[in-house]
Amino acid sequence: NRGVMLLKINLFVCLKKYAEAGEAIDQVPYEERNQKLRQLSADIDAWSGNYDKAIEKYQKLVQQFPDNRELWSQLIQVLSWAKKWPLLLETTQTGKDKIEMNDDTRALLVNAHLSVGEQEKAIEIWETISRESDTWHASALMIVDKFLSQRKLTAASDILEKIVSECKPPPETHLLAKLAILYTYREMPARGFQILDQVPVSSRSKP
Repeated sequence: NRGVMLLKINLFVCLKKYAEAGEAIDQVPYEERNQKLRQLSADIDAWSGNYDKAIEKYQKLVQQFPDNRELWSQLIQVLSWAKKWPLLLETTQTGKDKIEMNDDTRALLVNAHLSVGEQEKAIEIWETISRESDTWHASALMIVDKFLSQRKLTAASDILEKIVSECKPPPETHLLAKLAILYTYREMPARGFQILDQVPVSSRSKP
C-alpha cells in the first residue's frame, strides 16, 4: 500500500531515523518512485551527511525536472553543506534561469567565491544583498575574516567600517572592538580609540 509506505517513511523522518527511512524507500523500485519520493531520498542522504549520494540524486532530479526551482535550490544548498564550492558556482551558472536569486542564495555565492579566492566577485554579490537582511551582516563578516586571514588589514577594516556605519540599531560592542583592534594593527591607535569611544560604558562593555 503506497499510502501506508509513505506514512511509514515520513514517520521515520520525523523521528530522524534516516537509515530506516532510506531502507523503506529502497523497498520501492526506482521506476515506481515519483518525484516527491526521489527528492525525499536525496534529502535523507543530505540530512545523514551522505552529501556525495545526495548531490548525485539531486543532479539526476534536475535533469529529469529542469523547470523545478525547488530542486535547483536544494541542490545548491546541499553543495554548500558539502563545501563543494566550484561545483556550486558551476551549478548556479547552469541553472541561472531556474534558481531564485534571493538574499540567502546570494550569501551562498559570497561564501563560494570567497572559498575559491574570488574576493572581488564576493564583494560585488554581497553589495546586492539587502541591508536589512541578516545575511548581509553575516556575509560581510565572512569577507572580513577572509581578508584578515590574508593579512589584508585595510580591506578588512573598510568592510567592517561599512558594517558599523550601516548597523541599525547601533552596532554591537564586539564589532566596534574588532574594528578598533584592526586600526591598532594598522598602527593607527588614535583611530582605534575614536571607535572605542562609541561604545557605551557598562559592566559588559568595559573589558
